[in-house]
Amino acid sequence: MKTKWFNANFPAGLDGLYNSIIDTPFDSDKGWGFSINTYEENFLSSNYIERIEVHEVITDPYGNETEFEHFKYVQFKFWFCKANNNNFILIIESPPRSMKSFISNIIKATKSDFSISVITIKIDDFIKLLTPQFEKVQVHKAKLKDLTFNKHTSGILELESSSDALDEIKNIFKNAKFTIDKVKINVKNNTGYEFLEVNSNGSIDFPEEIFEEIFFTVAKFSC
Repeated sequence: MKTKWFNANFPAGLDGLYNSIIDTPFDSDKGWGFSINTYEENFLSSNYIERIEVHEVITDPYGNETEFEHFKYVQFKFWFCKANNNNFILIIESPPRSMKSFISNIIKATKSDFSISVITIKIDDFIKLLTPQFEKVQVHKAKLKDLTFNKHTSGILELESSSDALDEIKNIFKNAKFTIDKVKINVKNNTGYEFLEVNSNGSIDFPEEIFEEIFFTVAKFSC
């Protein structure tokens, strides 16, 4: 599943959010609402649904314009989790381009302040934290940015390896400075191999079967 991870400032807490979600199902009159999936002590999973009115103008071959109005629905699953030091993490599956309506409607439903910021992931630290949770962790592909050899030479580079791309990076660029922007990782657990893709901008694509391991790792980066 493709996800985006955020730090969340939410004084109402999990109980307040849960009660508000229960009290705010989707309503066709207001055009938005929620449904609850799971609620535990430090963890809440829900769906957000929003109806958007779309206006389109169609021009035929003769230049005649016809205006159409129709509705589309934005739907996504989200998780709201308590992290370190009573901070909260918001995880959105397949997030929309804009989060403004979602944030605004959370505020309306809960009558509480609510703000988010993207979790920046330092990928080399992410891999170090992830590794003890699996039998094997191997970086299949890596994208480097801010790659600098000297004041005259810099660039962006993608590497793919049948062994481990990070080991290759350390061998090839011993004296270069760079930032790991994105990686594709193979991990092995007792059920076999899983694959995930991690971006420094807080985007992670991974199978839901390893949700707990990914959450434990990303929580270390939350404010």
